[in-house]
Amino acid sequence: MAPSRKAPLGVAPGEEALVAVLLADSFNQRFRPITLERPKVLLPLAGFPLIDYTLEWLASNGVAEVYVFCCAHAEQVKEHLKAAGWLQERASITVKVIVSTTCKSEGEALREIDVKDLVKTDFVLVTGDVVSNMDLGSALRMHRGRREKNKGALMTMVMKAGTTPAQRRRLGDHSLIVAMDPQTKRLLHYEEVEAGKPLPNHATIDAHFWGETDSVEVRTDLADTNIYICAPEITMLFSDNFDYQNVRKDFVSGVLSEEELGQQLFVHELHRDYAASVLNFRSYDAISRDVLQRWTFPFVPDTNLLPLGGLWGPSSYRLGRNFIYKEQSLKLGREARVGHSSSIGMGTVIEDGAQVAQSIIGRNCHIGKDAVVLGSYLLEGVRIHAGAQVSHSLLCDGVVVKEDATVCPGSVLSFKVVVGQGQVIEQQTSLSLCRQLQQSASLSDDELECAAAGTASPPSEAAFGSSAEAAQPGLEQAAEALSAGDGGHYDATLVGPDGAGHRWQPHEAEPAASAAAAAHFSIAPAPPGPPPPPDDFSDDDSTVAAADEAQEAAVADPEASFKREVSETFLRCVRDGFEKKFLETELNSLKIAEHRDFADCARYILTTLLTLCLPAPPRAKAEYRSLFPETAPNTATQAGKTELLRRLQRLLNTWTELLKQFLRSEDDQVDLLLTLEEFCGEEGVFEGTGEQGSLFSAVFAKVLQLLYDAEVVEEDAFIKWAEEKPKQEEAWPETLVVYIFSNTDPEYLNNLNFFLKWGVREGDGAYYIIVVQEGGKSPLVDLEEVILPGNARLLYHDNECYDWGTLGWIMSAGIADVDDYKHFVMINSSVRGPYAAPFQPAKEGIKKMMGLQKEVPAWHKRLTERLAGDVHMVGPTISCEGTPRDGGPAAEWLSLPHVQSHAIAVDQEGLRTLQRDGNVLKCHSNHWDAKWYAELGASKAILEAGHNLDSLMQRYEGVDWRDPTTWQCGGNRGDPFAETAMAVGGAGGPLSLQEALFVKAKEGTVQTSNSLLQMAEKYERWMEEQSEGDNDVLAAMFPDPEEVRLPQVAAMQQRGPKCFDFAYYRSLNTDLQHYMTDDALWGHFLSFGQFQRRPFRFTCDWDPPAGHDWAGYPIRADAGLQGSTDKTLDPKKQYRAIRPVPLPKVDADFYRAQQEDSAPDAQHLESSARRSLLQMKQPQPQPQPQPQPASRRLLRQSQGESQIRTPSGESRGAAGGAKEGGMRRLGEAAAAVSRQLLGDKGLPGTGDAEAYL
Repeated sequence: MAPSRKAPLGVAPGEEALVAVLLADSFNQRFRPITLERPKVLLPLAGFPLIDYTLEWLASNGVAEVYVFCCAHAEQVKEHLKAAGWLQERASITVKVIVSTTCKSEGEALREIDVKDLVKTDFVLVTGDVVSNMDLGSALRMHRGRREKNKGALMTMVMKAGTTPAQRRRLGDHSLIVAMDPQTKRLLHYEEVEAGKPLPNHATIDAHFWGETDSVEVRTDLADTNIYICAPEITMLFSDNFDYQNVRKDFVSGVLSEEELGQQLFVHELHRDYAASVLNFRSYDAISRDVLQRWTFPFVPDTNLLPLGGLWGPSSYRLGRNFIYKEQSLKLGREARVGHSSSIGMGTVIEDGAQVAQSIIGRNCHIGKDAVVLGSYLLEGVRIHAGAQVSHSLLCDGVVVKEDATVCPGSVLSFKVVVGQGQVIEQQTSLSLCRQLQQSASLSDDELECAAAGTASPPSEAAFGSSAEAAQPGLEQAAEALSAGDGGHYDATLVGPDGAGHRWQPHEAEPAASAAAAAHFSIAPAPPGPPPPPDDFSDDDSTVAAADEAQEAAVADPEASFKREVSETFLRCVRDGFEKKFLETELNSLKIAEHRDFADCARYILTTLLTLCLPAPPRAKAEYRSLFPETAPNTATQAGKTELLRRLQRLLNTWTELLKQFLRSEDDQVDLLLTLEEFCGEEGVFEGTGEQGSLFSAVFAKVLQLLYDAEVVEEDAFIKWAEEKPKQEEAWPETLVVYIFSNTDPEYLNNLNFFLKWGVREGDGAYYIIVVQEGGKSPLVDLEEVILPGNARLLYHDNECYDWGTLGWIMSAGIADVDDYKHFVMINSSVRGPYAAPFQPAKEGIKKMMGLQKEVPAWHKRLTERLAGDVHMVGPTISCEGTPRDGGPAAEWLSLPHVQSHAIAVDQEGLRTLQRDGNVLKCHSNHWDAKWYAELGASKAILEAGHNLDSLMQRYEGVDWRDPTTWQCGGNRGDPFAETAMAVGGAGGPLSLQEALFVKAKEGTVQTSNSLLQMAEKYERWMEEQSEGDNDVLAAMFPDPEEVRLPQVAAMQQRGPKCFDFAYYRSLNTDLQHYMTDDALWGHFLSFGQFQRRPFRFTCDWDPPAGHDWAGYPIRADAGLQGSTDKTLDPKKQYRAIRPVPLPKVDADFYRAQQEDSAPDAQHLESSARRSLLQMKQPQPQPQPQPQPASRRLLRQSQGESQIRTPSGESRGAAGGAKEGGMRRLGEAAAAVSRQLLGDKGLPGTGDAEAYL
């Protein structure tokens, strides 16, 4: 695992490279009983071992050499580092393991480092539980600068600034009272306050400090991160002072108390970057959620940088909506529910009715029917049986929770514990198969006996097996213990008679020993804070109490606190009638004090204006309630919507100029729109506030219109927002297309290239898998490179099976899941196609173009739209020609109709029918077996299941193939394409392009007379000629093509479809026959047909209405009518033919290296992954000081790697960034958001322009 590394930071020529010492032992018992069997640094955090976060962060900061100091479970740590590749020689980092099983403290470890004389220059001291994305460069430069001037500057302590009491409770960490010189950042006083206790209202500082500095700054908002930049003399100080056992408690306090020796410590404050340590179960929970909500970017699951190898294996996480991460090859029941901020690992099964929310589920887990997992952490191979409930708990590898059992918040179930049926595990309970010894508190983790569980195990050997196998050892172990008469060793009242486990009690000396203290370190949600200490200078008690009540709700979330400050500042100025200039000054002061951007103020100014259109929210202060209306409009009625918009319009008229003052860039305006979405959806900081933002969902598009009309949001920002919507909201494709290429015919490569050019389009509702069959029968050839869109991938497979067997391999290998798609299309390379107009998305805009331009459907919808009712298998052609079984005589030829498998589509029921058959999707190495059992057997299985077949052949329209009297359809004709060739559209008319979607193109057929192929090739040339404005290259050649078309479209729409000859247009443009309704056909003509050389006609002349010079609009004359008053448009004057971009050459080895099935060169992948991280490791604009709930705005920021910043400062999309057609996606984006907010209710039709804007 590893991203791209920087050169060593802060190293001048001639200086030694940076060294780090990583302590891989916590030297405490806070994670017992888990650490009895596995070291804390190997505990998975959001799916990845803790130590890998720390090592990867050090590597990304240019650290050249890391000494990993191991004590307990040293062999496990070494095994992981070796398997993950850390112990191999790498480009710029070397990891060395130091083992000492006798060390029992940080001090002893540093003394051992000193004895071995390992560090001779400044080094970074860090624990193996640190998760950070900070840039060490600034802290290192400051430290080295101080060292040059003062050799007594021993250490720079990295501290997180701006932490609140609620955030400290969230991490279960001590509070700190820190005094320092504000100019030099020299540490003068360091005092820890026990977690859960209030801060004292005074601190004692030595008087002599006042003689050394002009001022002293006392801070209570700093948190220690366990990151220290140290001088080499520190190890000697530990050797000289054997009472130094702990860095924070002993060493820091000792140095501060001996100032006369000239030794000094300094503080480096961290404001925007992330840094925290997993100190206990409470911080484990908090930091896991921070990772899921992307505060640690780029160290987040979907970058898949952690790790590239190791015991846990490579990862394949993908980010979905609401911060839901999923690995490949998992199974979710149709009725299963996965809530926000969750992660699901590979091989996991979640059955119907099960609910998972705010939880991290490891690999190979099984969650049974109607089970509930909330706010919990399931490691590997955990089994939650039907009806069981787990809340805010941690379950280690192999744990089993049986039917209807309950695990209450704060519970920790160590490895292979079994909770019996119906049993209830009470809050704050820890269970282990290890029996607790009386003297265990004084023993190290390695010295403790774990008789029941045996030695610790790394992740299961069955990491990629079934979840049942992964959990089986725990059940077997418990069963063996019970059968051996050891049942009494387990407390049946605790885990049940069919359970296994011992209670683990914290020792009296541990911080979590008491029930009160345990709550502060528990994995359950943090308890409320203590009351503040008495303050002699406080205001009136009632006023303070009211303020504290409001503050407590927001203190855990600085974003909510800032939102409240902006809102109350605005409301106060409105109430007191202050001028706008004064309000602007107030908000600017708040912005500076909170280290915020202009856009942050603008976002909450807008939401405050929206709130002022509705009754006062519950938390509004009494002094501001008079500013709000008493009632809310009924947005279920048109009158109510109008009233709500009227209220907003009045406020915008007054405050538009103020909003503009705080919107300084296009990105600021996009953030404003994203915040508007959150407000209307009551998400993030608006969730549960009672502000009723959802009432604006019914008029969301109209609010966009008001912001546009008021020039608060400019057109370019709307375009950027609309273009980004699919990246955040895009649904998973409904159709899986599998194209199977085998190099057994010279023409097959041409067929593949044609398919990739015309058939694979991004956003067309399909996901494409291109399978390259290779091996002894079909050696790999140099393929032409196609820059595949995001919805397509190449896959290499040994050429052992024919088409159906390859499809079966894709399903059985977990590459694709039946539940993920509605339709499945399989094509082989023996055919050329699709011969259909290329897919084009609708380009709806903000002006008159809204609703006029219709989408050109994808080619695969011609097949899948027929999968309805009893039809569960479709293809372009159906044949009844015979096929000899096993080379038998002609008498044994079969006349059963079958969909030809060169191109075939099935739905979920159809595919499951084929799976149940057992032979269709089986790998048949014999050609005739593949013909009989697969190609013919597929249609046979569908018919025998009572389902029907269908095709695109007009002569077989409406045939019920379940009727045996239809089975002689081909008259035993041997060539099914001869049947198609006879299906002409009238005397001398053309073949139906509907039937010629795919055409056989082999070596022999290309040179011989093949009317179908010739017709298809002529259509291919026509497609290239007619691609003017209908392909993806248009945006790069014309800055605003829709505005060029607008006059013609507007004029033709004014004329209307009243006299349009639909039958004529449909009959002479046979590729448009899938437009079933006249309304859809008219939409195509408006947006495309009139600009192409397609025949059409009107049955009456047009009498343009008065009041407008319609004669100035060039409208193309129709065909075949005399006396038309229409003007003739020469398309070449406004358009030029655009041919598709030629396909460049590809490096086939590169694509093979991307496949999960292959074993690519580790060094190649490592360097590739690290280059990716270097690109992503750009400064991320994150609000300080600590994480906040999920938001669309932050998700956009965290996905900022998809934006490329040009040298001129202009932002463009990674795909090219050309402005496609004015407001190309705004209408579509507004409709998508409205559907989401309204739940598909009350949304106007997509063709109604006024209903949107």
